[in-house]
Amino acid sequence: MPGKLTKDQLEEIRQRAEVATKGFWHANIHHEWPGNENLRYWIVTLEDGLAATVTKEDAEFIANARQDIPKLLDYITELERKLHKKEFELTECNRVYLELLSKQGLKILKSK
Repeated sequence: MPGKLTKDQLEEIRQRAEVATKGFWHANIHHEWPGNENLRYWIVTLEDGLAATVTKEDAEFIANARQDIPKLLDYITELERKLHKKEFELTECNRVYLELLSKQGLKILKSK
């Protein structure tokens, strides 16, 4: 997904995060599940197992996504709010600057 995410894309991500299993997710990387070489590490909640992975790193990544993705979405929202505020301030500064230039131009024309 190169480039900026659209509002719709961010909203889709937020909705997926909101409907995912609630609560704390944990990667059970200290105990390998025997009997299956492909599914050795479980991602669990306080209630049940959600998924299994081949590597500890994948299990930790998936388990932390439950907390990380909402935090990232909130961070993006805050950055966008700050960006819009700065864009408004810049637009206002440009308007004032052009107004001053216009007044200065009129003064020069009147003095001729």
